[in-house]
Amino acid sequence: MNSIIEQMLLLIPSVINNIVIPFTLFLVLLMLVWVLSNSIANRIISAIWKVFKIDETLEKFKLKDALLGIDIKSVFSTLLFVYLLLIGMILAMDLSIKRVAGALEMQQVLRSILTYMSSLFQGVIILVLFLIIADLISDRIREKDHLVMKDYLAMITQVFIAILGFVIAMPAIFPSSNMQLLGQIVLVMFAGIALAFALAFGLAFGLGGQDVVAKRLEKFVKENIDK
Repeated sequence: MNSIIEQMLLLIPSVINNIVIPFTLFLVLLMLVWVLSNSIANRIISAIWKVFKIDETLEKFKLKDALLGIDIKSVFSTLLFVYLLLIGMILAMDLSIKRVAGALEMQQVLRSILTYMSSLFQGVIILVLFLIIADLISDRIREKDHLVMKDYLAMITQVFIAILGFVIAMPAIFPSSNMQLLGQIVLVMFAGIALAFALAFGLAFGLGGQDVVAKRLEKFVKENIDK
């Protein structure tokens, strides 16, 4: 019994040096990295927003609704925060628990996520740009009073550009996505849009076209009677 206790006591310094101290240091570094990453991300995104006057531009061209009510500034701040946090975690592990079993494997996982974050950034930027362009063009179409069925045309144009942006951004947001399946889904969505437009056009012509035809017929009859 005494020998077991003595062996356990002998293991205590080793456990403290190889596990307790490294993990304590890692937690301290992680908290520091968390605070710094959050602060740096917010400062960088705020500076970009201020320099390029993004909020003012979106407000000027009435494009805030293009992002479906999502605070895009918070989205980019969060993405940048996660990116910086991953870098900080990898460095913190190098400085603290690198020699602990499984630490190298965990670092490799974090590096893989870090690589994906770069791709995710690109995908989100592409998608946001296409949503803004879609809303901008659709608003301009709605301003054209001479266009027939301008609201339907604007809606279809907006959906078309948004879907196009979604398709282009998908490989970046979901690198392992099945593009063949995605293409089939897009075709189905376009078919649905075309069907909706055809039905809307048919209803509009059926309800409003009758008056136009009646007036033209009446005009034709009057002109022939006068002759």
